[in-house]
Amino acid sequence: MSDTNTPETPGGRLGDDMEEMFLDEAKKDHLANEAERADAKEDRERAELGESVTPKRPWWKFWA
Repeated sequence: MSDTNTPETPGGRLGDDMEEMFLDEAKKDHLANEAERADAKEDRERAELGESVTPKRPWWKFWA
């Protein structure tokens, strides 16, 4: 009797690794979008107060 929870081939676990990689990438994208929205909100608040809004490069693109 074989265990149905373990893959029959060595490549059977590749899907789990890729799923985890995609989830990590989606999480990073979500955090980047949240940061961008927060920066935009901060810039709007500065503009309402009459302060200058300087364009800046997003922090997550600094290392790219």
